[in-house]
Amino acid sequence: FQAEDGIRDVERSRGLGDVYKRQFLHHVVTLRSDLGIPHTVVELGVDPDAGQRIAAAAAVDPSAATNPVPCTPEFAARVFDAACEGHLDGLR
Repeated sequence: FQAEDGIRDVERSRGLGDVYKRQFLHHVVTLRSDLGIPHTVVELGVDPDAGQRIAAAAAVDPSAATNPVPCTPEFAARVFDAACEGHLDGLR
């Protein structure tokens, strides 16, 4: 996206409407498909049974403090499960 599309910086972009978010997601999914990147982390070789261990590590990772959404072990586990299944539902 260009600035004229409404995204001027990271802080301001978080308030964009659903149209921009859907467009951005569409572009990411299309690029991933064009590059041959699998749709799920399981297809990348990640063990789906490692969710609790990965979620616990993600919650205490130093970069978690910069996330706009608090990264609790429970939230990280939901993100991991969604990545294993290939969907974004219920991640708010």
